[in-house]
Amino acid sequence: MNPASARSPQKASSGRSRRPTRFSPLGRWRRLWARGGLIGAVTLLISAHAGALAAGFLAPNSPQQQFRDYPLASPTPWYLEFSDSGWGIQIVSPLAEDLADSSLRSPGSESMLPEATPLLWLEPAPPAGFLPGGTFFLHPGTPIRLLSAPPGSGPLFWLGSDALGRDLFSRLLFGARISLFSGLLAASLAVSIGCLLGLIAGLGSPTPYGSRKAQWLDRCVQATIDLTLTVPWLFLLLALRATLPLDLPAEHAFFYLVLVLGLASWAPMALIARAQGRELRASLHFEAARGLGVSPFRRLAFHALPALLPAALTQLTVLIPRCILAEVVLSFLGLGMPEVVPSWGHLLAEIHGASDPLSHPWLLAPCFALCLLILSYHRLADSIRSGAPAGNPLP
Repeated sequence: MNPASARSPQKASSGRSRRPTRFSPLGRWRRLWARGGLIGAVTLLISAHAGALAAGFLAPNSPQQQFRDYPLASPTPWYLEFSDSGWGIQIVSPLAEDLADSSLRSPGSESMLPEATPLLWLEPAPPAGFLPGGTFFLHPGTPIRLLSAPPGSGPLFWLGSDALGRDLFSRLLFGARISLFSGLLAASLAVSIGCLLGLIAGLGSPTPYGSRKAQWLDRCVQATIDLTLTVPWLFLLLALRATLPLDLPAEHAFFYLVLVLGLASWAPMALIARAQGRELRASLHFEAARGLGVSPFRRLAFHALPALLPAALTQLTVLIPRCILAEVVLSFLGLGMPEVVPSWGHLLAEIHGASDPLSHPWLLAPCFALCLLILSYHRLADSIRSGAPAGNPLP
């Protein structure tokens, strides 16, 4: 009997045997590390946006309140205290700490330890006096605060204070409202404009125009995209901002800032949508829908947009950190929000104006927060773009 005929049909058809799967501890740890990085990035992004929404509840002080007796104060020391009745958070008042240090330094005086003061939970917040009647993103007023210092114990600084004695933690939270949500809204606006114009140019107009008009519309959109992508993005952003006055109310400044960022960022999404639309127009199911008499609007809404959704979601996660950085740059240059409104760009400008920021390292907290946020968005964008579980190589 021929030995070749004794082979199993499966092996004979395949021509070669499958190699056994090898266990790679390094690859497993690499996949776990990548998956853990994605989970950490998503957790950080959710926490940052939730903290920005609940800034009035989490912040112990008003962002514009100045404690002139505590310029560049270090973070307030705190510790947990457990007792029979429960547990609580104790803080050391900056005033008591200064008195203790002065008594220890002065000769002939007996040493005294700083007294600890319990924090107050869920106390009513005083009127903020900051943009009364403003929008939710710009109004810091809230009925209660999570933690606050009792009267007469000095202010509570979780991250220290700036040169004017303002609470850096409160300003960081309220500044996140402006920076994070202006970037989110501007990126959503840019993706919406890019998807609409790109699909109209790629598929032809959704209204029953003639072929010559559809071709003319496609050329106009493509020329606008090329012109927008040719100009450096920062110059385009500054040129659009220069068309608006500098002395705007806070609500108007926020609206125009989102509009400027969205108009400066729509071109990449439009280019992707146009290419996707031209490819979809030649597909069989799209031709079948047009042959069955489906209206152009329904073809655009139910055939083109679902096919463009993965690319739009990826582009959104890429544009959000870009728009956040743009808002920070404009506020840093004094072209963004008014000075009375806290923003991360204003906080970075205060670091730039400090004489020796390294001697007060808590002033660098906005830099670390911005870097972590941008890295988290890029990690999320890489995971969405790969279209596979974390740890797989990107296409």
